[in-house]
Amino acid sequence: MASVPLNQQQEELRRVVEEQFNRIRGWSINDDISPDERQQAFQVMGDAAHQLHISITPEPRHFRHIIENRGMDANHPQFYYQIHCVEDLLDYIRDTDSNRDPEDQTIGDRFEFNVYSRRWGHEDHYGLTRTSSGWNLSHTTYGGEMNKSCEPNLFEALRHESVIYPRNLSGFFEWLWDRAERDGLSHDEVQEALNQLANWVSNCERDAPRGVFQGYI
Repeated sequence: MASVPLNQQQEELRRVVEEQFNRIRGWSINDDISPDERQQAFQVMGDAAHQLHISITPEPRHFRHIIENRGMDANHPQFYYQIHCVEDLLDYIRDTDSNRDPEDQTIGDRFEFNVYSRRWGHEDHYGLTRTSSGWNLSHTTYGGEMNKSCEPNLFEALRHESVIYPRNLSGFFEWLWDRAERDGLSHDEVQEALNQLANWVSNCERDAPRGVFQGYI
């Protein structure tokens, strides 16, 4: 574990940051703290953290989700007016290996997406390869590059085979792709998630109304 070497001025900035950080974190909803006092504490903490951040070389690293949730670059003067951003900074100073995002493990991996087809009376097999920008479909009728939502090819294939699927299915594929990148999901974790989606589609297909609706799809 390697810490960031700090000079005297940087050590003083860190002391101010930690003092305000611990003070703010120790507040409870029942504490009688005025809005002005809260604002001042966050400003003192944030301004000192900003000065500390820009004085460190190389630039302190933050988790990707911290940057995304904050909605601004870490060099922005108001970036550290938020306690989780400051927590990231202090963690990095204590250990430069902190705040590393998980590595995306499954780009190029092929997965199975097998769904029941009423048309054929058995599971139909779809191959999904995760790419740097989405998925690639391997199927007898439709194939090729798709976006993170598996559009358009997978859904064209499902419609061609008259398979009924949940309305929000595309959003789940995009969510899974993003989670695989952000959290470094393993091959087995991605495959299990796809199995859940495939079972969801299969259940919709099996539960489709019969009787008078026979032949509708």
